Amino acid sequence: MKKIFAFILAVVCMFALAACSAKEEGGNTPTEEKFVMQRGSYDADKTYFENKATGLKIRIPDTFSTYTEADLAKAFLSGVTGEELAAWTEEDLKTRTIIPEMAIVNYSNGSNMNIQYENLAAENALSADAETYIKVATSKLGRDSGYNVGEITTDYLGGKEYKAVEVSSVQSGYNISQKLYCRRVDDYITVIVMTELGTDTDFSTFTNLFE
Repeated sequence: MKKIFAFILAVVCMFALAACSAKEEGGNTPTEEKFVMQRGSYDADKTYFENKATGLKIRIPDTFSTYTEADLAKAFLSGVTGEELAAWTEEDLKTRTIIPEMAIVNYSNGSNMNIQYENLAAENALSADAETYIKVATSKLGRDSGYNVGEITTDYLGGKEYKAVEVSSVQSGYNISQKLYCRRVDDYITVIVMTELGTDTDFSTFTNLFE
């Protein structure tokens, strides 16, 4: 039950731009070097997760369990199996709206972190930036889910700049605190959602994992 509630924000954020995508026009000036999207991977012992394309490198504490491809597909995609997700090609990543990356969870207390990407080109939303994404996502949360939404800030994970916001809510008796980090990488928005259950939360459990 804790795990289900912890992913509420992530599910909302994955479709944050869908409602406004038809209004977006144009895009960024193409870079000289072509960006090639890819999904990251764990090392053999699952002590690190890395995606060189998007600049993520994350230590995995042994107190956390990692989501399998089947877990990610079930949590974040509709009609896609874990085997199909694992077999996505470069062409698939160009056309898919949502690209699940990874998720870790501490089953002893319900705290978890998940990462996915939203494909701005597939959403017809190339003019959107990280702050726009957060504004759309949190406005939907405030309207539909009863979340308390903080101010948007500029934070750093692993030395990289992100736009961030903290949100909190009580869902079926659970106090849920979450922090959303967003960063644009080429035509994709990196979406990181950190979740803690309870009133005394410390997101450094997760932020200190980024290198």
